[in-house]
Amino acid sequence: MKAADQRRARSENGLSENRSDSNNAKHRSDHLHFWVRALFATRRQRERVRWGMLAVSLALCLPLVPWTKATTVLPALSPFVAIGSLLAGAGGTLSLFGAASCVALVCAFRRRFLCRFVCPLGLLQDCAASASFRSLSFRRVSVHRVPRIGHWLVLMTWCGAACGFPLFLWLDPFSLFSALFGGVYRDWLWVVPTVVIAMSLVLPQLWCTKLCPLGATQDMLHWPVTWRRRQTCSKKRSPLRPTPLHDRVAVPRRAAMSSAGFVLAGGLGGLLGSRFRRLSGQESPPPLRPPGAVDEDQFAALCIRCGNCLQACPPKILRPDFAPNRFAGLAAPLVHFDTDYCREDCHACTQVCPSGAIDRLTLEQKLKHPIGLAQIEFNLCLLAYDKECEICERVCPMEAISFAWSEQEYTVIPQLDVDRCNGCGACVVACPGDNKWERKGNPNIPRRKAITINQRN
Repeated sequence: MKAADQRRARSENGLSENRSDSNNAKHRSDHLHFWVRALFATRRQRERVRWGMLAVSLALCLPLVPWTKATTVLPALSPFVAIGSLLAGAGGTLSLFGAASCVALVCAFRRRFLCRFVCPLGLLQDCAASASFRSLSFRRVSVHRVPRIGHWLVLMTWCGAACGFPLFLWLDPFSLFSALFGGVYRDWLWVVPTVVIAMSLVLPQLWCTKLCPLGATQDMLHWPVTWRRRQTCSKKRSPLRPTPLHDRVAVPRRAAMSSAGFVLAGGLGGLLGSRFRRLSGQESPPPLRPPGAVDEDQFAALCIRCGNCLQACPPKILRPDFAPNRFAGLAAPLVHFDTDYCREDCHACTQVCPSGAIDRLTLEQKLKHPIGLAQIEFNLCLLAYDKECEICERVCPMEAISFAWSEQEYTVIPQLDVDRCNGCGACVVACPGDNKWERKGNPNIPRRKAITINQRN
């Protein structure tokens, strides 16, 4: 009887243990299902946020909102641009760099926050990669073995900025998106962002994970938190417990090679930055830049080619330079006076620059920052052919042109008040005098007007 009771007790204990194990397994399964559901919910929410940010970015860049500074919002969020501009000595306001500072603080604690929730160019790349995976037949290439070139680009840009010329500031993805949808399609600024998006068809995630300087900047901002977390985990871990592979410290050779690569990238960036700055300052003749532009040896580097100033200019006299004397000035905005002039009641281009390449000026301050200086070639003027003309005097908004009798020419000639002229180009647009007599024999000779605007010495 006693033996039977013992067998019954063992059987009941076994059933209770099996029931307990079953309950624990069910609890673990429910717990796992909960976190799986939460993970997918988080992904769905993140996708919704990204699509919402894409819509907001389009509304800001097109622009569809009634705000003159709307186009500056997206590029102003980039810590990569803000740090590079500050290192290059660009003058900026708190509103210009304050937003990027707040974003940098968030990225320091939340790894790649901009990539996960904000970047519209990254979402377009994901859509392109998904489309290629579903519809295109060619085999996509893995980018796992590609080194993180973006970190090198960031170091080269920042070290070059410290030497006066940030090299790759124009590769910021927010600036590329602004150039793609900024309404300047006629000016070919959309080519680079289109190539970046098309790259995802064959090499998905190459730009985002390996090349993007903004993503690399976020990684660098997150490094102190990552290092601190690893130090804390190493102190709490038992000495008998093996270290997980993802937490192991890199072998000395790999760490040395990585450090050497960073040092070489920084040194090369500083060397190229100082070299390009000297070459940009020696460009002859100096190109005409928008009012309020920084010195030419810095402007070509600080300009991120976002197209904001081109879009904001009402008379559309700003166009990208695709035939510069120096490669550093490629696609930087130039002033052209062939169809219109810089109006005296407009300072729109000075209000929308996110990198500090163009200072923010009021209308009164704009008069103290001339674009250039008018130069009159009298042998092309109608007065030199005994024809009456005073158009330049009438249209000059600064009253910088007057006429005086010349005994040498034995006629009245136009005279320029250098202190009054701000190089607006109104006289150039209105002037009817040109080199027709030169072009009669050779039509290939470019047209040249009697009045031109050149940089001040």
